[in-house]
Amino acid sequence: MSGPPGPPRYRGPRPPGSPSPVPFLRSPGAYRPYTPSPPPIASAPRRSMGSPSPLRPYIPCPTPRWPSPLPPGMPLPPGPRPYRMPLPMGSPMGSPVMCPSPEYLYSPYPGGEYVAVPLEPPGPLEDEEAEDGPSTADIIASQSQDYVDERLAEYQATIYQLQDEQERVQKKTFVNWMNSYLSKRVPPLRVDDLIEDLKDGTKLLALLEVLSGEKLPVERGRNLRRPHFLSNVNTALQFLQSKKIKLVNINSTDLVDGRPAVVLGLIWTIILYFQIEENTRALASLGHTFGSASSLEGSRTPDHATESRRKGEGARRALLSWVSNALPKDIGLEVKDFGRSWRDGLAFLAIIDQIRKNVVDMTALRRATNRARLETAFDVAERELGVARLLDPEDVDVDRPDEKSVMTYVAQFLHKYPELRSDTGDSLTAIQNEYSSLTHWLTERNQYLQHLRQTNSLPNSYQEYAAFESEVQSRVELYNKLHRLVDSHSIISITHESWREIEKLWRQLQAEMRYWLRLLDSQLPPPFCQVGDWLARAEDLIESDDIPTVMNEETATIISRKLEEHKAFFAELPNIEALFEKGVASGVQSQIPPQQLENMARRLQNVGPQAAQRRVRLKFLEHKCCLIAFLHLTESKLRGWTVKYGREDKVQHLLEQYTNFVSRNRIFQEFNKAYIDMQQVVEEYKRDGNIDQKESMATDRFMRETADRWKHVSMELRCVQSMLEEVVAYWRRWRVLSEELEQWLTVAETKMDLPEEERMEFFQDLSVWKDKHQLLGDTVSFLVATCEDQVSQELKDRYHNINSRWEALFPRVKQYMHAGDILRNRKDYRAGVERLQTWLRNVETFLTSSQLTSTEKIKAYGQQLQKLQLEVEEMEELFKSISKKFQTLIQDLSRDEVDRMMNTLKKEKENLVRVRALIPMQLHLFHQILVQHESLEAGQNEISQWLDNADSLLGSLSVAGGKEAVQSNLERHKSFFSRMLYYKSMLDSKNKVFQNIVKSLDQSEGIDTNDFKTKMVALNERFSDVAQRAVGWEQKLQEAIRCWHNFREIERVITDWLQTAEKLIAEKHIDSKQTVENHKAFFEHINERWLGELVNAAQDLTTCLPPEDHPPVYSTVEKLQSRWKEVVS
Repeated sequence: MSGPPGPPRYRGPRPPGSPSPVPFLRSPGAYRPYTPSPPPIASAPRRSMGSPSPLRPYIPCPTPRWPSPLPPGMPLPPGPRPYRMPLPMGSPMGSPVMCPSPEYLYSPYPGGEYVAVPLEPPGPLEDEEAEDGPSTADIIASQSQDYVDERLAEYQATIYQLQDEQERVQKKTFVNWMNSYLSKRVPPLRVDDLIEDLKDGTKLLALLEVLSGEKLPVERGRNLRRPHFLSNVNTALQFLQSKKIKLVNINSTDLVDGRPAVVLGLIWTIILYFQIEENTRALASLGHTFGSASSLEGSRTPDHATESRRKGEGARRALLSWVSNALPKDIGLEVKDFGRSWRDGLAFLAIIDQIRKNVVDMTALRRATNRARLETAFDVAERELGVARLLDPEDVDVDRPDEKSVMTYVAQFLHKYPELRSDTGDSLTAIQNEYSSLTHWLTERNQYLQHLRQTNSLPNSYQEYAAFESEVQSRVELYNKLHRLVDSHSIISITHESWREIEKLWRQLQAEMRYWLRLLDSQLPPPFCQVGDWLARAEDLIESDDIPTVMNEETATIISRKLEEHKAFFAELPNIEALFEKGVASGVQSQIPPQQLENMARRLQNVGPQAAQRRVRLKFLEHKCCLIAFLHLTESKLRGWTVKYGREDKVQHLLEQYTNFVSRNRIFQEFNKAYIDMQQVVEEYKRDGNIDQKESMATDRFMRETADRWKHVSMELRCVQSMLEEVVAYWRRWRVLSEELEQWLTVAETKMDLPEEERMEFFQDLSVWKDKHQLLGDTVSFLVATCEDQVSQELKDRYHNINSRWEALFPRVKQYMHAGDILRNRKDYRAGVERLQTWLRNVETFLTSSQLTSTEKIKAYGQQLQKLQLEVEEMEELFKSISKKFQTLIQDLSRDEVDRMMNTLKKEKENLVRVRALIPMQLHLFHQILVQHESLEAGQNEISQWLDNADSLLGSLSVAGGKEAVQSNLERHKSFFSRMLYYKSMLDSKNKVFQNIVKSLDQSEGIDTNDFKTKMVALNERFSDVAQRAVGWEQKLQEAIRCWHNFREIERVITDWLQTAEKLIAEKHIDSKQTVENHKAFFEHINERWLGELVNAAQDLTTCLPPEDHPPVYSTVEKLQSRWKEVVS
């Protein structure tokens, strides 16, 4: 099966056809060139080469070992000559002279010249054996200085040529590799120039999105600038760092500036991680060992070259291990590196043959050339295995193939076939046998059960069912094993089409077994037969979800109905569980096979979680359908609003449709609400839906794509609204301007025959009509671009007619435009000055006559100040406009008019400056006064409220009603006026605030503080009056209580004595001597002063009491006096 053709490949510039210009480096046994990392660049001068190509800087290089001299007569290729430092005057012959660069040491050479050589020549190169030969000193001694210089220059040129070739191959390989992934993007992208195409960062982010499957933010647009480039590249680098990829000496500026070494290093880092590291780590997790799995975990070495080499070593070992495991052991092929081991193409062919047998003829290809084998390998890998062709034969069939390019190409095999091993063929046969065996077994078992069901001969023994179920369970492991191979990335995989056959047969077998079990359960005694029937229907309901694949409103309705049916059905689960428990408790279970009863209990236990998972899944699908249907409807509406527009009424109708759909339906709010609900449903689905990682990732991807889709749609909706409103506004402008201009032209054409003065008067506002004509042209241009072709043509025709009439009229009357401008400018000047003066007078009046007697008035004053502060800028713009008008009028005014206008402008400018300075000061004062006055007013209100309550209390006090009433009034008085000190201190504090306000306002002109003072004085006087009245009442109440106490006390004493006396007199038996003595003793001590004290206490009491309370007191005294006289007599 051939894979899809890869994207067009970048071949890069072809290498030069001629061999190296240094023939002695190719001779047997001679030094072979190598490709080192870019060496430091020396700053020493250099001689020009004979070639017209740009000169490269001179670089230090290892001292070569020279072969025998060239044959006589062979011309030497021209080349650069190193800088020769002349011997300083007076220097000894043997002393070295240091060049400005610290990397060079100049050794003496006969003739007073010095040649640059590195301080420490590098060691022997890889795979190179030390050879005997003449030393550098011998060569220098035996060769002329010119010969040495020319050979060194040729050696440097060879190194640069090899480096250029290495960079060319890497660029081409990396570009082809990137295009192989970018072609899978929707829409596909393509990289042609690795350095230039990655500068803006968009294609780099697109590549990372394809590789990672994640969505990354990107700056897009037609007019991107360097800040946008840097933002995109920073996003890419931060994403790589979030993957624990250490980037050494790679920054966004270098990438945007297009430094080739940095760009190549970044792409190589991406290849290492996404193409090699991820696959080797995945294989390591499965038990395969492929060297280091953490090659990207960087060291702390800041050297870019060292870090790059260290990064590649782990991936190189891992990839080599994979190749070694993949290659058959019996073909005698050993791969030690990613250079020469691949030059002949046999390693590529062996891997391809191991993946798919008989697609290449290994025996025949062994006799072919290197390039033929490489061409066959690259072609077959792309055509048959889907491995993108990144290289060409000439890139690999060289002395030292570029290792990074070869690794990149080989890594594609690892990515597509990570589990490729030398025994893969046997495994493939085993999988094919297992697949066929399972298919045959499922078919045979289904046919067997269907035959039993059709003939009504299903066994009635649960033991037979259990045996059959055991047989099915023995195939579950194989079923799951094959399921894991569906569309896997391994060498052995099963397509979805092939898997559907097994899945269909498996579901069919499960349905047949459920029917068999339902038949067995129906034969059980009640209530187990009812439980079995309900379980069978529940399991059928859980397993039979025939939901349409099209996500629309109809599907959402179907799912909603299924969800309601699900909830209604499984609402019976508690009753079924109770019924089962009742059956178990009844003892009927003894008539049922234990295995069948355990099976029923297990099914009853499992059906609850399964039902919950189905409910969550149905709920998720319902919300998903609704969300997709919502987006479909919005997008369909959007397409109807983004077409070419018709006339004004049709555009207005579209705008009304938009308003009805978007605004009245609150589309943005409703979608946000639906999306938030969907997020909650997704969280529940992932938590309780028992889904695998693949479904979880698909759900997350759906949410991301939906969010991005809505972001685009919502932005388009807002743009459509603006566009429709703008088109309507342009249509209205067109209608008004075109009618006005046509009417004016009709009148103007009749005025051409009038006398000169009348024509001048009529055309004095010609400049205004000229502006309207220009505005009409802009308007019709916009409408022509946005309307249908027929409407656009009608607009063009009408505008052409108007414009033709204008073009015919304007040249004849344009001389009147200047006079009209003068008149209009005079009018505008006068109107502007009047407006400015009126505003200034109003402001001055406001600032000098303010009444700030309440917080509301102060706030209103502040609001007016803020309004004036905003108007100041408007007035300054007005003043500038007046000044411009004045400047345009100067040349047409007399000297007196100019002086008068200048004086007016100067005066108003001074007033404007003064007002501009005064308003902020008043605003500052306003803020101070507002805070203080709010505090003062709050305190005044609180004190006034307390005083009102005090007046009410004092008005309700009285000494009437007896001692208890007076005592109650005194307690009320004391309780209320216990807070008088608090309010007194508050009043003192507010007096201080008042003084601060008065002090601040006295410094400002025009602000009356008399109301402040009057209100505060009245409050203080009222407080003093209440305090005095409170003290008086307290004294009056206390005096009344004292009089009542004295009166009651003497009344009690007299009453007690009278009662005792009356009791003694009333005794009838006084025969005993003791009784007589008691009488005598009691009546000998009569205190006549008590009556006097009673009268005095009564007089004191009546003095305190009101007249209406006097009679009870007098009555009490008279009664006591009467009783006293009676007893005493």
